[in-house]
Amino acid sequence: MLYIKKSRCVCGVETDGRGLYLEPTSGEGFSKLGDGLYLKKKGKIYDGKGLLLGPNSPFKNISILGMLL
Repeated sequence: MLYIKKSRCVCGVETDGRGLYLEPTSGEGFSKLGDGLYLKKKGKIYDGKGLLLGPNSPFKNISILGMLL
């Protein structure tokens, strides 16, 4: 499930195929993390580090992105 954290507010992101919905959650496990977008899968929380230029990025062969980001 996807989560958005801003300050101490954590919301789960849900979709029904027609819209995007935010639902407040307890924020358990997010207290030590900063603001951002997170994925929680099998009890583990993943952030977006390496998403654009990491080893599995579809953009890794575009050298200009490395200079811009």
